[in-house]
Amino acid sequence: MLALRLDYLVGALTDLAASSERRVDRMLNPDVQEFHLPPFLTPESGLWSGYMLAQYTAATMVNEYRSVGRPASDNTPVSGTQKDHVSMSSTSTFAARRTVANVQSALAVELVCAAQAAGFVGEGGPESTMERRKGDGNSDGGDDVGDSADEPGGADLTHGVGTGATYEAVRAVVPPLVDCRPVHEDVAAADALVASGTLDAALAEALAEAGEEIE
Repeated sequence: MLALRLDYLVGALTDLAASSERRVDRMLNPDVQEFHLPPFLTPESGLWSGYMLAQYTAATMVNEYRSVGRPASDNTPVSGTQKDHVSMSSTSTFAARRTVANVQSALAVELVCAAQAAGFVGEGGPESTMERRKGDGNSDGGDDVGDSADEPGGADLTHGVGTGATYEAVRAVVPPLVDCRPVHEDVAAADALVASGTLDAALAEALAEAGEEIE
């Protein structure tokens, strides 16, 4: 029974990681991303790769999980066939442990990309690209793009309590990607933020102050 539950856990975590990677693609991919986002979340796409390689990492991990996710709850008779059903739960345990650690890294990729994407909403981030994406040639990141509460379509895009706390926690360890730089350190910092429980604590504190609870 233990092996079956662990095999299910590996499959569920693989699905979680796959969903996360697809959200990353929606933030980075110029064919499907929101209008106000620049390709690969960099102000100089074409010259700089932004978080393109971080998505490579997430996609590679998802495919690795899918291969690891083959059920380990198999059996091989042993001990002179006295033990005719051995569940191989230790194999499932190692696979689950490995998958938990790797999925955590995939989610870290999404965290750093989401924080970067938030910076392109309105004028509050490291670079503003609304006018450039409209094709008027304004790429100086000026202040004429509009207030973040009114972009786009008049919607209020102010962070909610939980989202704001998450954003601040990520930004405390991962600076905005303004210039081209290796991004593995960004992912590692977000990974550690999740692994240490710091992100959970920050989120719980913010929600408690707002009179809400994590369900």
